[in-house]
Amino acid sequence: MIQKNITSVKATLIFIVFTVYFFLLLHTLLPLLKSYFTINSAVYWFITGYFLFIPLFVYALIMSKHEGNKGIKKMMMALGIKSFTRKDWVYSIIGLLLAFIFTALVFGITFFLSRYFGFRVLKTTPWFMEMHPFQGIERLLLLIWFPMFFFNIVGEEILWRGYIQNRLKSKYSWILCSTL
Repeated sequence: MIQKNITSVKATLIFIVFTVYFFLLLHTLLPLLKSYFTINSAVYWFITGYFLFIPLFVYALIMSKHEGNKGIKKMMMALGIKSFTRKDWVYSIIGLLLAFIFTALVFGITFFLSRYFGFRVLKTTPWFMEMHPFQGIERLLLLIWFPMFFFNIVGEEILWRGYIQNRLKSKYSWILCSTL
């Protein structure tokens, strides 16, 4: 397995390039799809998601191979993909439970503030992801969503955690990773 260190500048540049690409997709492809096709609004996001998340995944694979990692096993090691240990499972489950608890706490507090003090209800859906529930045969559109969901999670994690974070070796690189 070969991992070449990257600088904080390169990590930031990768982040900025993909952020600008995402912005461009939201303001070009998404409106274009909406203007040409009349389908459930979720499909616009699914298609836009494919255009965003597959390049994240492919870029991480290309960069790992460019370092000299040949073969699936070496590339997986270079991207930090390994089986969960018992400790990993414990941290993951505890982290997930804490995320659920704190999310419920935030929603509970905002509901309380909204109801008794007139605060605006917390809106958690960004404008580009507002969609209507699937009805009837539209539920088959979830078949389009499943692969996009895979690339969303895996593509993002392989690039940010597997490629970038594993190659930042400075003492304070965790600050940059947290900021990005």
